[in-house]
Amino acid sequence: MHDVATDRRPVAALYRVSPAGEVERKIDEIVCSNGLAWSGDGTLLFHSDSRGPWIDRWQFDQATGEISERRRLAMLDEASGRPDGAAADAEGNYWSAGVSAGVLNRFSPEGRLIEAHPFPVPAPTMPCFAGPDLKTLVVTSLRPAGVGEESRSGGIFLAPSPVAGVAVHRFDDRCL
Repeated sequence: MHDVATDRRPVAALYRVSPAGEVERKIDEIVCSNGLAWSGDGTLLFHSDSRGPWIDRWQFDQATGEISERRRLAMLDEASGRPDGAAADAEGNYWSAGVSAGVLNRFSPEGRLIEAHPFPVPAPTMPCFAGPDLKTLVVTSLRPAGVGEESRSGGIFLAPSPVAGVAVHRFDDRCL
């Protein structure tokens, strides 16, 4: 039987869907595509492979959807926080849920680890910025096997953020 949880073959890809509905494969050789986020000005695209485990950054052309100048920002491991979901802040930094280490890692656009925020449960999965000023950090988490019902694992957490986040917009035909 095939065990998806432990399969580490690079069979995934990063795709772009155009406003016209056309699908284009952008990057191959990914194990678990994750952590997609854009800088506030829309010129940088961040992406991670949760099983790679790495975080990359590209220049992004908003007019054409083309990506270029791929740069590896970080190579992570279980101890430093394998990258899961992510979000960008207004200062251009990339916040990555370190699902394996119980941290929320904040990287500069150049890949410097600015800080690793310890998390109150072992497996944060996705940060996002919310509220009228985008300064409320909302983070989801998973409940690892064997964790009791009394644990807060699997919950959603809110905290004030030291910096505003980048607003996330819905994809529709206005995204031309």
